[in-house]
Amino acid sequence: MNKVVRYRLCVTAAVSVLGAAILLVLAWSRADPADEAPKPIHIAIGMTVRDFVAQNGLSIGEREPHGFAINADRIVDWMPILVDDPWIELTASDGEQSFTFPPGRTLHVSQTAGRIQGLAFRSFAIPKPLEELVAYVDTLRGQLQAGGWKRRFSGDTARTTADFDGNGMVLFGQYLSQSGSVLQMTIQDYGLAPRSESWIIDPSAQPREETRTYLLQITLDQTDPPGYDELIYPRRIFVNGDKEIELPLRVWVDDPDWSPAAAGMVPVPLERRRHYDWSKWEMPER
Repeated sequence: MNKVVRYRLCVTAAVSVLGAAILLVLAWSRADPADEAPKPIHIAIGMTVRDFVAQNGLSIGEREPHGFAINADRIVDWMPILVDDPWIELTASDGEQSFTFPPGRTLHVSQTAGRIQGLAFRSFAIPKPLEELVAYVDTLRGQLQAGGWKRRFSGDTARTTADFDGNGMVLFGQYLSQSGSVLQMTIQDYGLAPRSESWIIDPSAQPREETRTYLLQITLDQTDPPGYDELIYPRRIFVNGDKEIELPLRVWVDDPDWSPAAAGMVPVPLERRRHYDWSKWEMPER
């Protein structure tokens, strides 16, 4: 290999290394939302997406990095709302019971027909050592019970890595609100958690390898939410004439209190419903 070729290869390699270094620096020097005060967000089980947006100062529009815009034209009538890589202090409530979680980066809100049925939230800015999460969980249990949440399941909190399953996950508590919604808490090894579930940064993490740092996820879900046959299917039939054609979430944001009866639809007799997954309402015969 002549000197010119070797020189070109060295230059190419140097440029590649420099480029990678620059990208790494840029990635780690980005503005971190966790450096600022967290944005307070309140979610109530059963509230409309319209109220969720208005009460929390959110917006309807194209999704933004580190932002709080909900794309109601792309999200359809059953899809979750994802708010990722912001910095949120979340208060969740169900009826008279509420609880405020430590600030976190990732929030998934489940909705159907424009009404919130549940949420999944990850607290803390970075993954935590197990002993730190255990200390917080011990405190959390007491706070929940003092707030009127009824313990449904509470096994021994994971104290060592041997307590986790093959996916690096362990369930350490379930609590019921007075209306029956379920609050569930799990912790999972950061390296084994699905990448799509969290934007939490851990510089020591390697894909699909244990890191011995852990994520806390808290979910709150309505126990018996309305079925598609009650609102989603009837409104699809009313608008499109077909229960399988999805509607954008914007339809429910614009008119969250729509009902099949008020729209002039009529109940489908039980004997005419072909199977359980059938609309309870239909258009009247002309």
